[in-house]
Amino acid sequence: MVVFPRPLRHTESEAGYIKLANKQDDHYFYWFFESRGSPATDPLVLWLSGGPGGSSMFALLVENGPCTIQPDLSTKLNPYSWNNNTNVIWLDQLAGVGFSFGSPADKDYNETNVGENIYWFLQGFMEKHPQYRGREFFVTGESYGGHYVPAAAHYIWPRNKAEDDTPAINLQGLAIGNGLTNELIQYAHNQDMNHNRYNISLLTDA
Repeated sequence: MVVFPRPLRHTESEAGYIKLANKQDDHYFYWFFESRGSPATDPLVLWLSGGPGGSSMFALLVENGPCTIQPDLSTKLNPYSWNNNTNVIWLDQLAGVGFSFGSPADKDYNETNVGENIYWFLQGFMEKHPQYRGREFFVTGESYGGHYVPAAAHYIWPRNKAEDDTPAINLQGLAIGNGLTNELIQYAHNQDMNHNRYNISLLTDA
């Protein structure tokens, strides 16, 4: 449990590691914040920053987390935090990103590996927190999360139909902000975005 100074004194959170059951020694770091609304019934949300190689702790402390860090290292309440109405996990992945670590033997080569690892992280998290078994679940992210988020959802969906003893994850949807999904197509339209039909320019004439 992490105790914050006011005004975050009543924000419940937990930071720690989940060892992935599908790996020899991969440990994924997460920081979880309960909902400020109705934590016993609000959905569970997973946040994945992009990069690749970007720590989700940046989003937690600068973008959509319960507080922002000020220049004097004090905390300031974020009134728009995602945990106003959802229980949120900010996850560092893959191994080597942020505080997550693993064995050189546990290499990952493709997005199937990404989805598989996230799936087993979630299984480990829910084993530790069984109250979230069956809870509505959403996987979200930004930037290169345009690859990570679909990879996770694509792996979870068929695994839920597998005839084994692994509990299903109640996947209800996904969300991607400013996602990179196909750079060859997207980058070709950067200039169109800089000079668009609404006469809103991202570049000066200088």
